[in-house]
Amino acid sequence: MRVRLLGGAMMMIGAFPGWAVAQEAPAATTQEAAERATHASAPAQAPDVAPDATPVGSGDIVVVGNRYDATNLQMRSSNTVSVLSADDLAHTAVHNVAEALGLLPGINVMNTGSAFAGGVDGASRGEGMFVSIRGLNSEYNINLINGVSVAQGNPYSRGVQLSLLPPSGLQTIVLNKTSQPDMLGDAIGGTIDFRTPSAFDYSAKTRGSVTVGGRLESRARAYGKDGLGFNVGGDISTRFGAQDEFGVYVSGFYDKRNYANSLVGGIQASGCCDFGYDFAVQNADGSSPANLDPAANLILTGANFGMSSGSTERYGGNATFDWRPDDDTSLYARVTYARANTEQNSHLTQIVAMNKQTGSDGTPLGNGLYAPVLSNVSTRFWYETNPARATLGTAQIGGEKHIGALTVAPNLFYSWGGNARPNHIEVAARTLGSDGNGTPFGGSTLFGYANGYPVPLLPQNIYNLLNNIPGMPAAGGAPEYTPQTSTQKKGGGRVDLRYDFDDSATLRYVKGGFRVEESNRTVTNRDYTVPGYGSATTFGDLGIISKSRACGRAATIGRCRRSTRASCSRCSTSWAARRTRRSTPAAATRSTASTATRRGRRSGSMPPMRSPTCNSAIWR
Repeated sequence: MRVRLLGGAMMMIGAFPGWAVAQEAPAATTQEAAERATHASAPAQAPDVAPDATPVGSGDIVVVGNRYDATNLQMRSSNTVSVLSADDLAHTAVHNVAEALGLLPGINVMNTGSAFAGGVDGASRGEGMFVSIRGLNSEYNINLINGVSVAQGNPYSRGVQLSLLPPSGLQTIVLNKTSQPDMLGDAIGGTIDFRTPSAFDYSAKTRGSVTVGGRLESRARAYGKDGLGFNVGGDISTRFGAQDEFGVYVSGFYDKRNYANSLVGGIQASGCCDFGYDFAVQNADGSSPANLDPAANLILTGANFGMSSGSTERYGGNATFDWRPDDDTSLYARVTYARANTEQNSHLTQIVAMNKQTGSDGTPLGNGLYAPVLSNVSTRFWYETNPARATLGTAQIGGEKHIGALTVAPNLFYSWGGNARPNHIEVAARTLGSDGNGTPFGGSTLFGYANGYPVPLLPQNIYNLLNNIPGMPAAGGAPEYTPQTSTQKKGGGRVDLRYDFDDSATLRYVKGGFRVEESNRTVTNRDYTVPGYGSATTFGDLGIISKSRACGRAATIGRCRRSTRASCSRCSTSWAARRTRRSTPAAATRSTASTATRRGRRSGSMPPMRSPTCNSAIWR
């Protein structure tokens, strides 16, 4: 648990005689604009608003509706700020705010991060999830929704998964790359404030909108997956009451996408596989000859060929209620919520040279040179499920009261976030051979190349092993079932005070404030294993891969034959390099399908798993 007490005051001196420019257009901080937007939600799209007439700090222009107002806000800010207006967001072809932020200078969009959403799993989803400001990791950013610091659901990380939030339902995104005295002080990279509109931000008394979009993931389609996706969003706002003093704004969204991606890469591990590379021509000590380019002399002796596929659905929305009985009083309540459910399976086929004989222990080539001998080849298979559940929400109530020259703005806020992998499984298989090193080989190279991709050069008996994933020995580490959860909740309150002096005074205004925040983070990690794979002797005995040949040779590159597609629709494809008439360097074994699990009942037990519908191997 963490409790923070924050207090501060800022004074801006405006009008000495020699400072004519400052007196005519005094600049105010973007954070001040954000706060006044949060409290007052001043009209930004009403036709009677004059964007250039008033400084930012007065609150007349805070939630900007078009890029011209956004530019004005940037120019009048005293710190380094970038703004995305509602107009910018409406005309982008992106599907979440992380990718929308990529339109701003100084922002790098990342599709991986720390903790759960990282590595191959995150990268294969092919969409921006986090942002880096000025080259600093997303963990160094502060993310606000209507001025509320959002909870960080990722475990062991301050990073916020921004792919949860869609561009719809937002009015403005303000990026502060530098901090001011009245901003939260732990933003090393920058502060991002996502602002939602209210009914008072529109000129029409009652209005609404609906947006519908579609997407086609060509990569997923190429692998025989459903690459179609869609999104739908809508919002409605209205003002009511005797003098339209009440306002309600509500928005909602739903998004569904399917994705797939492949992985082809060399194995580079000092603790495994003799580093996964070697020199094709070697000196007696195993080094590259001086007259050869070492890079051109390298050969690959171990490689991964894999695929990751899945789907993500997101939904959520926000709601705002405002009451403005007079020009000096405003009360508001705001709620935002977003959730993402991801189902994803990843698997790798590995081809690894073992027991290498190098240098003078290799094959003599003459002139004191040698070729390595790859004594054995180990064929391996690794499978992982990576489901994810992510949530993010905020709630706040507050108001603003002008008492003469004094402005009082109280606010109570609460935020919650979570990220979980409820059914995460990792399991592997590998050929062992009599000595644990796999199948005898004895050649000097494992791979050729086609179109820049490695192509296995293997005898038929090793291809047969790759074609029989269910028959691989259950080995390579005990199967693991590791459900993991991470949640954070934070809440508190603040009071902001501002006293404005008249325009003739040298001191224009004084600001002060007080903030209390309490946060609590909970992380759980349970690891269930089956020592020695239980009673299983082969990978197929585990029940993860069906031993049936329902698809037979109907499986081709990345897709099932139409006549059997119904029974094969749930198949995943484990890709490996091979030569085909289509010159596709990455080819596959039809093997693993999605796996459903239930919670383990006690430590040391694996949960029951449902087997997939088909298994077909097509190595040649």
